[in-house]
Amino acid sequence: MAEIKRDAKRYEKINNLLFLADIVLTVTVLLCFFMTPLSLNLMKIAEKNIPESYGRVVHFISLNAVYLIAFAVINWVIFLPLHYYGSYHIEHKYALSNLNRFNWFKDEAKKLVIGVLMKLILMEALYLLLWKQPGSWWIWTAVIWIIFSVIMSKVYPSLILPLFYKLKPIENESLEKRIKGFIEKEGGRLLGVYEWILSEKTKKANAAFAGMGNTKKVILGDTLLKNYSEDEIETIVAHEFGHHRFRHIYKFLYAGAFFYIVSFALINMIFKGLVDIRYHGYIEFYNIATFPLIALLIYVIQLVAMPTFNALSRFFERQSDRFALEKTGNPDAFISGMTKLAEQNLANKEPNRIIEFLLYSHPAISKRIKVAEEYKKNISPGRQNI
Repeated sequence: MAEIKRDAKRYEKINNLLFLADIVLTVTVLLCFFMTPLSLNLMKIAEKNIPESYGRVVHFISLNAVYLIAFAVINWVIFLPLHYYGSYHIEHKYALSNLNRFNWFKDEAKKLVIGVLMKLILMEALYLLLWKQPGSWWIWTAVIWIIFSVIMSKVYPSLILPLFYKLKPIENESLEKRIKGFIEKEGGRLLGVYEWILSEKTKKANAAFAGMGNTKKVILGDTLLKNYSEDEIETIVAHEFGHHRFRHIYKFLYAGAFFYIVSFALINMIFKGLVDIRYHGYIEFYNIATFPLIALLIYVIQLVAMPTFNALSRFFERQSDRFALEKTGNPDAFISGMTKLAEQNLANKEPNRIIEFLLYSHPAISKRIKVAEEYKKNISPGRQNI
């Protein structure tokens, strides 16, 4: 136990340092592209590959696409060593990964392609609006990004997740019946219960109540099914269902919508303040060469907002923990499940309070266990499903 605790603290420290390195590198790369002629030169190279016979709008969209793809690939190559060290080397060092180098690289390539496609949709819309609606671009951009977030929340379990992990109907009929019974008892509807094949890539355990509307699925990692009792799994599923019961996905979308509106309004104000500053001969912010500036502003605003969103997430997690305890009446299974998750995922049970405030989307494991222990003291023995 002492060795696991020590490793968990070291693992967290390394990941925090890697996160800091990622921030420094991101800001440095974006500043280098924007403050030097690099971005403008990349735009000119992209422009040479766009036939002049295209109409003005098609030429604009095509130029932006070529630039954004080239920028994404360059950025991916720059960050690849850092990502390799963090998501491959360190994961293997602490015996948390089952991936070989080829499959790790294949997953990184998939992320690049998916990221480029998403960026093309969002940034093409942003730049078209900057060009065509210079006064109200920020409002319409926020609306489009909000709609995109809703769509992604709905399609992620069925379209994106299977690109990285295999999903199959759960084989444990007893557990499936128990999960469906619990959710139906609480007024929920399920598309199905699925086994999430995590073991091909990681030794970590995870579970989720994924999707929106009629696409909702319970997905349970095979690493979870293998090592946890049905009581423990039920408390974990109850926690995940708690997010649905309290409509946390929708509340996050509302918070995200507010964030987008405020963010783009702020960026619009900054643009107005910079309108007299010439950028390597250009003042039009709809020129794709300004992308590093827009990316930097969005990134910094996200960093500033991250502690607030993490605090909101921790509040939601505490709500779901309480829901799981009340609906299962089994604090012992909750405590043992949390303890196993901490050990299996090498989570630091007692992180520094400042680190928890800034970076943790979930309350510290020690606090979650303490809540369950307090709950156990306050319920009658007859309600516990031991």
